[in-house]
Amino acid sequence: MKQVIAQIYIEDNKPKKAENILLELVKDNQTLDFNPHILLLELYQKTRHFKKAENICTVYLKEEKEFGKSKFYTSCAWIYLIQEKYNSAEQYFKQAKQQNEKDMQTNMQYFEGNEDFINSMKKLSKIEWLQNMLVLEWKRGNMKLAKDYLQQLKLLDSDNNDTNLNQRLEELMKRKNPSIKTKLIIKAFNDLLPKTE
Repeated sequence: MKQVIAQIYIEDNKPKKAENILLELVKDNQTLDFNPHILLLELYQKTRHFKKAENICTVYLKEEKEFGKSKFYTSCAWIYLIQEKYNSAEQYFKQAKQQNEKDMQTNMQYFEGNEDFINSMKKLSKIEWLQNMLVLEWKRGNMKLAKDYLQQLKLLDSDNNDTNLNQRLEELMKRKNPSIKTKLIIKAFNDLLPKTE
């Protein structure tokens, strides 16, 4: 329940209240189905408290908790990407991918026999990876590599309309108070997608 309240405070631009709740949750350490560090990173990204965010990334990694680690790595990668610390961002994106593959192996045991669900999870994971790398290379100015990632995303699109690029872009553009991350994704796609599409 507390994390829901914290999320509302983040969306309502009440950062201090959100931070207090989340720091409490980190201290309690009883949130087995939820990682408060991820919401803290979202908050610090929004308020541009990058030093606080980097500190969380460093400290949390030492704790070596397993739950939500892939999402956590991705959140850290974006903190570094926004600050144009591209090598650190790439390192975290790669760690997220490795962790995700590890999680996928575990999930396959739980969802054995449900091939559609497993394939859907794999696809969503690949889409996120390609999108993240696309923005990273676009920010670095490596347009050729960024366009390669875009091409791979288009190939994924061709066999499943649910993942249509333009549709995803439209959904992102409809968001109220978009985060820095969302703005960067929109900017990268608008820059790379042919204007006729």
